[in-house]
Amino acid sequence: MKNKKVFITFVNYNSDYSTDEDKERYSLFKKYNSDRNKQYCLKHNYEYIEADESVFKIPHIFSIPSMPDFTAKNNNHFARWLLFKNLIDDGTLKEGDVIRHHDADVFICDMDKELPYNKDFTYAIDSGNTHCFGAFNLKVGDFANKLIDLMLSQERFDLLINKKFYKENDNGDVFYYWGDQQAYYIAAGIKCHSWIPFHLLPDYGFHSYVTPYIAFQLNELLENVEIMPVTWNTTHLLGESGSNGMRAPYDIVHSTKEKTILRHFAGGQPWRFEQYLKDYK
Repeated sequence: MKNKKVFITFVNYNSDYSTDEDKERYSLFKKYNSDRNKQYCLKHNYEYIEADESVFKIPHIFSIPSMPDFTAKNNNHFARWLLFKNLIDDGTLKEGDVIRHHDADVFICDMDKELPYNKDFTYAIDSGNTHCFGAFNLKVGDFANKLIDLMLSQERFDLLINKKFYKENDNGDVFYYWGDQQAYYIAAGIKCHSWIPFHLLPDYGFHSYVTPYIAFQLNELLENVEIMPVTWNTTHLLGESGSNGMRAPYDIVHSTKEKTILRHFAGGQPWRFEQYLKDYK
């Protein structure tokens, strides 16, 4: 019996606290990107879950009275891990099954290619040189369960939310534990930013920033995590980000439109779905 594959897009732009801009983006996703995701899932035998408010009422995982912004949008980064946990706990997903997750601002350029799931956790280092959670595969098992529990740990959140960590591009210590990707950085001992591409650093930057809060041993990460090239999470392209013919300051790991498999319109970029649907039939 083949393992189940579930493709989840966490569409959190139409909730009670959404702004007008959020709702406009939700409309763009529904008009241009939703059907493409569904077509991809049919092609590659994924069950498709579009996790909007009708499917998954977004709970407040963590609440900080002094940080109302966190209790709204930033909370959503952690909330998706509760959805993953629910699907495992209720028996919908079993060991060896695969969760493919895309942010709503990810456009599938190459409909033929499938993100591998040889290891338990697969994602790309993006153009901005981050271990990026915009698109990933998570295979249900011990590593996934540990990662999910870490993301949802109130004790760990309370411990780290008010701690500062060194960030190279800020040239100093900053509050950092405000999203799931940042939580992973601390757990995996990844330096909070690097101007040198992570794929050029030893072990992709794992354990490059050692603190008492590392949760994964180096051998555990190397055994269970597969890092894909930037073509699997292209967040910057010359001519689409940056200005005056120059690259954006955080366009660190370069790609081209022709090579791009997944285009991730992260960081407030315009969602060019309409144009991309014309470019990628």
